[in-house]
Amino acid sequence: MWKSLCVLLLGLCLLEKGEAGGVAVNYTSATITITNANTQSATSGFLTTVGKWIQESDGRSVILRGFNLAGTGKVPDFMPIKNTTKLEVLANTFGANIARLQFYWEAYEPTEGTYDSEYLEYIVGVADALWALGIYVNIDFHSDAYSRYLANGCGSGFPLWAIPRNVTVSEPKNNASCNDWGLSLQSDTAAKNGINAAYNNFYNSSSNVHASYLAMVDSVSARLASVPGVVAFEPLNEPWGDEATQISSLYQNASAVIRKNVPNALIYLCPSFTTISNEVFSPDTNLLPSLATSIGNVVYSPHYYDPLLFVFNTYVGIWPTAITMHNIIVDVITKWNNGSGIPCHFGEFGGIGTMANNDLIVNYYNYLDQDLVSGTQWNYSPNWNPITQDDWNNEDFCVVDQNNNPRAQMSDIRPQPRKFAGVPILFTFDRSARTVTFSWTQNTATLGKATEIFFPRSLVTGALTVKFDTSGALGTCQYSTASQIILCVASSVGTVSASLLY
Repeated sequence: MWKSLCVLLLGLCLLEKGEAGGVAVNYTSATITITNANTQSATSGFLTTVGKWIQESDGRSVILRGFNLAGTGKVPDFMPIKNTTKLEVLANTFGANIARLQFYWEAYEPTEGTYDSEYLEYIVGVADALWALGIYVNIDFHSDAYSRYLANGCGSGFPLWAIPRNVTVSEPKNNASCNDWGLSLQSDTAAKNGINAAYNNFYNSSSNVHASYLAMVDSVSARLASVPGVVAFEPLNEPWGDEATQISSLYQNASAVIRKNVPNALIYLCPSFTTISNEVFSPDTNLLPSLATSIGNVVYSPHYYDPLLFVFNTYVGIWPTAITMHNIIVDVITKWNNGSGIPCHFGEFGGIGTMANNDLIVNYYNYLDQDLVSGTQWNYSPNWNPITQDDWNNEDFCVVDQNNNPRAQMSDIRPQPRKFAGVPILFTFDRSARTVTFSWTQNTATLGKATEIFFPRSLVTGALTVKFDTSGALGTCQYSTASQIILCVASSVGTVSASLLY
């Protein structure tokens, strides 16, 4: 870890020296045309993976940024989003273009063999509302420590009947007594044994639980196949078990069921709970890299929370989070697809309400920008309140308050990269310098297509200026205050380097 830190610092020093003594860069500047018309380019349907990039059908590379919905959905009645108009804040304020929508098996099949159609139609309704806002949807079959009836009544996800009879169950609590459920599990041998026994039974291909799970996934994906905007499925959140054997096999089986109904869907692969818990020390996952080809169109979806956040209940800025997140991404690139990699999308990251400011959130998005990867912050819950907070284990990760307004310490309203008309190279945002710097390799296939940046209208207080590096391809840009999107179109193929000043 410290060796990596030294290498990084050395690299920064060399970069600084190169900038000071390098060749001067010539720019051509222009004022960006601002219009009230909605100039956002058309959004295509399904997405595909090409090496480490996610691409639209027109060949543009897509960066997905958004939120998990919703932390309050882990407990009955499991349907917290009653008013879908509240979702507008995700697109209009934050610029989200992806939602990781949680689906709970307990809610859909509370009794073995009997599905609750009302719950599935709730999911359909939320997905439709998100897509109306231009937000893609990843259906996340979510669980925490297997079930609400395990982890001393602090888990979520699997129904009661899916727990083996020889495992001791608890009445669900999911209240303030569960506040430190993740840390508590580390030393609770009895609770861990129960969770492991339930998962081992689940992975057994001859188990009725395994078969019921696949039947449930079949039912859900068949219904969602016709819902526009549902472009991805995540077979399981933070599973327990052996990644190389049990979890990889499960992902293979679940993906086959999903692909039967939704052939072009992205499949998000979440590493195990153990890997996520230990990734500050080792970024490695033992999920089989062969899944990239045996399943195809897969995205690696790790989770990352600053490890000291839960010790001090605030962000102290000691741990080298940027290095850890970068090493996770590098591990995926070097070990999958013979070094060409697969896309990385941080399925969860976030802060807690006791933080003094939003420094951690700002840093998280800076880290995502540095590696040009996607991510969904945990979480958006439209009925957050200051008493029970996220309403599950009294967690407090929600990005909005009880009035559906952004919480200052939990959010960062900022420009977000959306699409690149070619291969992305760079995207940085410097709030103090009021500058967005970005570049891409424009190719022939996407010539004439626009590179898109979400730019919050709240940041526009005067003219917007764009500077293109004249040593590469040039372009023109325009900004829509309606869609809050900057569109930049290159004039020719080649490397396009530009800076936005506001």
